[in-house]
Amino acid sequence: MAEYVNATITIGGELPHESLEGFARALASDTGDTVDDYEGYIKEQVDDTEHLVVVNRGAHNGEFEATEFACRVLGLTYTRVAEGCAVFAPESVMWDPTCDGDTVKEHYATYNGEEVVTIDEVGKLLEAYWGRAEGHTGVPSAESGMELAEKLALLVDEWEEVPPFEIVGDE
Repeated sequence: MAEYVNATITIGGELPHESLEGFARALASDTGDTVDDYEGYIKEQVDDTEHLVVVNRGAHNGEFEATEFACRVLGLTYTRVAEGCAVFAPESVMWDPTCDGDTVKEHYATYNGEEVVTIDEVGKLLEAYWGRAEGHTGVPSAESGMELAEKLALLVDEWEEVPPFEIVGDE
């Protein structure tokens, strides 16, 4: 079942000019736009922070599927924030060239960027802390306390900054 929710993608990095048309087509396919002027279409999406920022009020499953794929192929860093619905939780994802293939850095957050920790994550963290995992005595240890603190820090850890977006190379 497909759900359509608000989503925003922020893109940075160097887009080779020869890839401009294909990238603009991918972006337009995700937003439902019709594009004649590919370079103009891309440039009008760049905001004051020099990032390519696109808001889609009806993103299929909260994703920019073709755009995210194009970003990974072209080595462009992106973050995507999507609202949740009855079928899936709100989420924030990031991909940068240091990620392994299609693997994204992911956590749950509201569309406004407020961190969300799922009950499953809390249960796993508490289980690790209280030592109920296999091989533990059931008494919290300093090591399990440190592990809990590290995992909680990862949930709110800020990602690398998205670099400025730029079209490079000859026209």
